[in-house]
Amino acid sequence: MVVIDPRWTATCGIADLHLALRPGSDVAVFAGLLLHLAETGACDDAWIEARTSGFQAAIEAARRSAPTAANAAALADVAPGELARFYDWFTATERTVTLYSQGVNQSSAGTDKVNAIINCHLATGEMPSPHAKGRFASDAPVCCGLPNGRNRRSRSSLRVYASDGLPSGSGPMAGGPMAPTMLLWIVNLTLRHSPEAGTAVW
Repeated sequence: MVVIDPRWTATCGIADLHLALRPGSDVAVFAGLLLHLAETGACDDAWIEARTSGFQAAIEAARRSAPTAANAAALADVAPGELARFYDWFTATERTVTLYSQGVNQSSAGTDKVNAIINCHLATGEMPSPHAKGRFASDAPVCCGLPNGRNRRSRSSLRVYASDGLPSGSGPMAGGPMAPTMLLWIVNLTLRHSPEAGTAVW
């Protein structure tokens, strides 16, 4: 696991590598990765041809952002060896998931940052598609707490409980093995926070 974050957080303590990049240099890091993938023959050319468009334009844009890995390392203010290790691990790992949070997608250059990340997954065919070399576990999803929390809160009444409104993705009446535990959990929350049945508990 590689953590790419200007700050040291608790997650860094369990990571195999922490890239403490300069704030705002995400595009350079992932532009350099895209060029590394292209230069080492790690791109899935058949998948790119069949499922994407504009790949050469993406490569040219990456070269403008970070012409070389050394340039990417300098822009990100990280050790070249550490950045090279990340690039090599990404290239050698068959199934890769890149999780990014709102510090990326809600920044002033959020579109460019997310685009740079997704381009690396597209280049290697690492997207959840039956055409993607069987790499069904590879993806670049966003971790965003507020929208998910709002989504849960807006649907969490006992009368209209969505199937994914509770942990493990099933409601208390779904009949699965977790149903009794979930029902107890929601009843306890209701008794503690809601004076009337059917009102929201969050």
